[in-house]
Formats: sequence, C-alpha cells, structure tokens
Amino acid sequence: MVPWKIVATIFMTFGCSGCALLPGQRQQLDLLWARFAEVGPGRTADFVIPSGRYTVFLRQVPVGCLRRVDIARGGAEVAFGPPLNVLLVQKDLTGGTYHFDVSTYGGADCGWEIQTVLNSVPEGRPPPAPRLDIPHPAPVALSSKTTDQFEVPAVGVYRLQFNLGPTTCKHSYAVRLLGPGSILQTFGGGSSGGGASGSGSFMLTTGPWRVDFGTSCSWDATLSPATQGGGGAVGF
Repeated sequence: MVPWKIVATIFMTFGCSGCALLPGQRQQLDLLWARFAEVGPGRTADFVIPSGRYTVFLRQVPVGCLRRVDIARGGAEVAFGPPLNVLLVQKDLTGGTYHFDVSTYGGADCGWEIQTVLNSVPEGRPPPAPRLDIPHPAPVALSSKTTDQFEVPAVGVYRLQFNLGPTTCKHSYAVRLLGPGSILQTFGGGSSGGGASGSGSFMLTTGPWRVDFGTSCSWDATLSPATQGGGGAVGF
C-alpha cells in the first residue's frame, strides 16, 4: 500500500484583512489545512488543527467505493458519515490532533481524497496554514499516432483536453478513460467527429489508464493535473 502522507496545501484569505470584526462576528478564511489522497482502506497520519469551523470535502474513484469515513480526535470519534461529497459542513471543532479512518468497498482499487478546510475562527489573529508539499505530475501527451496509454502517479483530479481531426473525418465519438479494476470514467461525445475539441476533469487513482475516443478519426490529447477548486479546496 502507498505510504500515508499529506500531499497538498495552497491557501488564500478572503475578505478585508485589516478590517475590525464586530462582536460575535467570525473572520472568513477558507484555508486548506490538510489534504490526504490515497488508495484503499486505512488510517491517515495525524494532523493538528486550531479551534475553528471546518468543512471536510471528499472525492472517490470509482464512485461508491468508499464505505465509511470517520474523523477522530485521539481515540474519540468526532464525526462519521456515508461517503458523500462532504463529511462536515461548517462544523466547529476543538483544536487538537485528529486523523481519518477510511473503509472501502473497492479494496486496493478505491482511490480517494479528503480535504480539510478551515472556514473561520471565532476571534483573534488567524493562524498560518501549514505549508505542505503538493504533487505536480507532469502533463502527458497522448495521440492516435503514438499512444493511448498512460500511468497515473498520484490520486487526484486531472484535466483532459483533446482535439479530433481532420475536419473531413466525420464519425461519432465518446470519451472514455479506462483504469485499474475496470474503473471507467466518461464524458462528452457526439457525432461531429473531425474538428471537434473539448475538455473534462476526472478523479483518477494511481495505476495504468487508457483513453478511448471510440472513433476512427485521428486525435490528440493532453492530460494534466487540475489545480482549480472552490470553498478553500483545490483540484490538486
């Protein structure tokens, strides 16, 4: 199993940093505090948070492979839930040392990501977010003339941009990504054939993948890590 690690943090502070807060008002931060991305069941490394209000985002591939995700402080369970897109939403947590316990249906084929975002603190100067390493997999060039296969080195969200050509080639197409354990990701498609272009984002797990456009037209594509997110979370 791939060693556990926290693999990302980029943070931004929203709002007026020099403005005084009214009594009872909270300073909105939306700081990505920790990101875990792994494959299979297990327990994450411990991470330390300050007291504040948090949202915990989840991603998984294939969809439905997560059985349960728990967040615990020491030996005490703080919250748990079915594996939807979020585990906690704007929930107050006491500062301390936490970890996640992850159980899966898919075993070693289940890739997942957990992002913990500090939304706000009750008062005082906001703490600096930890500066943690972010994996930056290199973009991969694919084409009908070279290869349709690629290796994913790290669990995360990737963006595929493609072009079909030439315009004289008329054929229906559908974009499919086939991965470990028969994982299938799909998007787009149509009947325009040659001359079509597009892009889509996918949550991918580590291992060998192949892209299939289902067309006899020539094509080229680039796969790269997605970086944009929202609500304090990031794509990679």
